Amino acid sequence: MKLSILLIYFIISLSECRRRLYHRHPGYRHARTTANAPQAKISAINMTAKVGESVILNCAINSSFNPGAIWTQAKIGNVLTFNTNRITVDPRFEIIQHSIHKEDELVLSDPNLIVPKQAHANDVVFYNLKIDNVQLYDENEYVCQNSITKSDEDEPLVHSLIYLYITKSPNFVESQTSESNIAGVENSEVTLECTATGKPVPKIRWYQIDENTGTITDLNHESTSLSIRNLSKYEKNKYECVASNGILPSVSKKFTLTVYFAPVISIIQPHLSRSSTNSVVLGCVVDSNPQGTTTWYKFLDNVSQYLPIDELDLKYHRNNIKHSNHSISYLKITNFTSSDLAQFKCVANNVIGKSEKVVDLNEYKELLFKPKKNKIKIFKSDQEKMDAYEQYSIRQKGDGKYEMRKIGLADSNSNQSYFSTRFNKNSLILDNLENTSNTKMSYFLNLILLILTALKCSRV
Repeated sequence: MKLSILLIYFIISLSECRRRLYHRHPGYRHARTTANAPQAKISAINMTAKVGESVILNCAINSSFNPGAIWTQAKIGNVLTFNTNRITVDPRFEIIQHSIHKEDELVLSDPNLIVPKQAHANDVVFYNLKIDNVQLYDENEYVCQNSITKSDEDEPLVHSLIYLYITKSPNFVESQTSESNIAGVENSEVTLECTATGKPVPKIRWYQIDENTGTITDLNHESTSLSIRNLSKYEKNKYECVASNGILPSVSKKFTLTVYFAPVISIIQPHLSRSSTNSVVLGCVVDSNPQGTTTWYKFLDNVSQYLPIDELDLKYHRNNIKHSNHSISYLKITNFTSSDLAQFKCVANNVIGKSEKVVDLNEYKELLFKPKKNKIKIFKSDQEKMDAYEQYSIRQKGDGKYEMRKIGLADSNSNQSYFSTRFNKNSLILDNLENTSNTKMSYFLNLILLILTALKCSRV
């Protein structure tokens, strides 16, 4: 067994030496070619395979003169196979052997095959090298040559010379690529990173995606990084990097950018609720990211400073409504009197910063203490009363409010109640009817209706 192995290596070494001598010494090559028939020149063939694929390299040997073939990797001098035996320890390499008879002219005319000189006169044996699961390091020059050369020197020593190029589709390097969610502070700068490997080397191109419309904009920027400067709190875009090298599939990655900013406060105009408690509601809208806390303060003249409103004070009620990027904070002041005319401050805090706005109720004094009006128009004559009756109907609602409606109109939008309303000259005027006067008004209105009804009946 050992003797057989030594013999194989001796034959391989002898063939390799002969090949190198033939290629490196023009004098030796010239002596052989002039003493014998001229040899056909062997041209290199370029082949391309993608990582993960399988590839077959062809080699045709004249079976009459050369009973076998040797495959080697020329760049590193690594012997892969001898005849049908695998020499390399890499199990991905194997020999596929098959024969073609001289009558198979169509197959022998295949331009992708290197066929021996006497192929049309003799049978041909193919020693094709198959490589499974091709990897980048398999890129090399592969040489197929005779394992034993007999006396016919017209038969070439090298039968196949193939340069195998390996390609690989792009793939991101996670350790050198930014996370999908990235954040920055308003007016600062963030940098997105996208690094990809592949063969050929991939190109990285950047795009911007509008979250509202979905529009994709090519930023015309090719680089492994993208810098976004002067971040705005109104930023509503996503970003995408695409790595491509002509080998499918290309790969892409999207980034969601979140901008953190200090609170921004907008004040809601104070609202007076003329209920039994006479409440005033203050409000402020707070835009911030991330959301923080909102606190109300009142300016106290006796200490000349703002102090937080006591949460246990039943005179004040607070309510916060939170949305995605903003919140609304309400402060309700019950039993509102002139002593409550003061300055109130809405203060919002988050991890980025602080903001505050002041509401001075003294500026809304006229609005908050507008005089109440309870007017009833006195008709000049019975005819006016009849005209008014024919035009309008008045009724008291269950909630203490009054409703006046023109007779014959089905449109409910013509109803007028509780708020100041004027009709024509002959109409009744209702202005801010209050619960405190509801009882007296009810008696008075009922009396008017009875009088009008009696007058109409007397006319009939």
